[in-house]
Amino acid sequence: MNDAPLSAPQTMVGPDGSIYAMNDNYMNDAPLSGYGGMMRNKKQPLQTALPDPYSARVKIFRLAERMGVPGLKKGQVTNRAIYHAVQLGTSASTISNGTQLIFFQNLNSVAFPYANINQNTFTAQECLIVQRVNFFVWTVVSGNITKIQTIQQFQEGLNASTWSLFITGQQVIKQYSNVASQCEFNPRSKFGFNYATGVNDGQSTIYLEAEPGITPNREFQVNLQLPGATLPTLTGATYYIGCVLEGLGTIPAVEGTL
Repeated sequence: MNDAPLSAPQTMVGPDGSIYAMNDNYMNDAPLSGYGGMMRNKKQPLQTALPDPYSARVKIFRLAERMGVPGLKKGQVTNRAIYHAVQLGTSASTISNGTQLIFFQNLNSVAFPYANINQNTFTAQECLIVQRVNFFVWTVVSGNITKIQTIQQFQEGLNASTWSLFITGQQVIKQYSNVASQCEFNPRSKFGFNYATGVNDGQSTIYLEAEPGITPNREFQVNLQLPGATLPTLTGATYYIGCVLEGLGTIPAVEGTL
């Protein structure tokens, strides 16, 4: 057969996130020029893997090529969630309007559980496609975390904050309104009103439509700008606010023993 364009194929999503095009034409086993990845078989339908340009896995490979980091292709694909919590204030303390907190800085002096990474760069074969962002608030009394809440659960007015993501000094997400995380305005939230507390308890995860990629040896940070507020009164309490960056990433693929 000739190499004329295929008729509109049916599609399916494979386990790796790629889009597969299916065509019922039966073809011989000769290579089909111009259609890399296609397979012909006399007894099987023609199939081809058409990469989903929005797939995080595809983005990892494209980042590796664009940034000249071939080692990423050799990394182990994994799910990652990195976080850093910084002090928000103490019992009944006041936050000035416009106060800015910075996450993922000076991590070498931060111990677990206040962060789960020790530097704001990734090593070779490591990267993260940021697909989701979360903010949380810890209540700490006598050195122990006694409560974990969303910003909305802790103090709803603090959701009037904005945040930005920087990678090697470049602002890749600019002053994103955290109101988007509030369940009433979050299209992916499972909305629920708690009549016992009078609080809207819903999912506060922010799903990013444009997913930035953090590649090895590139510093990153998140800046959070807060509105004015007075924190709750609780004897001996210190409040921490944390930022979580989640998504598909890679880690070094090294074989060894436990």
